[in-house]
Amino acid sequence: FQIRVASTLFPPLFLHFPSMLRTRFGTASTVRALSSAAHRPAEELWLPFTPNRWFNKQDEPRVAVRGHGMYFYDARNRPILDASAGLWCSAGGISPKPVVQAVQKQLETMTYAPAFMVSHEPAQKWAEAIVAEGKLAERGLNKVFFTMCGSTSVDTAVKMALAYHRSRGQGQRTMFIGREKAYHGVGLAGISVGGIGNNRAAFASALMPRGGPMRA
Repeated sequence: FQIRVASTLFPPLFLHFPSMLRTRFGTASTVRALSSAAHRPAEELWLPFTPNRWFNKQDEPRVAVRGHGMYFYDARNRPILDASAGLWCSAGGISPKPVVQAVQKQLETMTYAPAFMVSHEPAQKWAEAIVAEGKLAERGLNKVFFTMCGSTSVDTAVKMALAYHRSRGQGQRTMFIGREKAYHGVGLAGISVGGIGNNRAAFASALMPRGGPMRA
């Protein structure tokens, strides 16, 4: 029995130690070449935080074809343990039935609606629920702004903070303080206020001029 572990928590570590990408339990097994080209990764696909040339040359690349609970499964039905809940966002598991049913119902009703000059019922309901359940109004927080992911959330929050102080006549307040080794996403604003050295070095010329990590 073999379980391969997939974790995205520390991608730079895995770049240097490929053997850590796979953990086996039970009987030993040898590396087997995939028998079908359909099981190979698509060279046209550019994977983030992944050494793509190395990945595409692997005898057993991790290519998921389905998922359920805590596991992804490859074309040979071998389990891959999702050790970090995807990108730390699928704590409820992979393809839980209530989520699948809710998504199917929504797709049958309306696949997409913009938020520019148009509102829609699902967003309104979730905004109301978040404010009510979180008891945010009593803390002066009565607005919800939806984004696509953590990186866009941080970039949006940075712009909101700048716009807020500018509207109060304090446009000179532009300094953001972050923590050393802190991760705030892969957008330029998130990298600017974050403390991941490699990310900051790679895009140093494009980062916000005032901001950066500090030690506690």
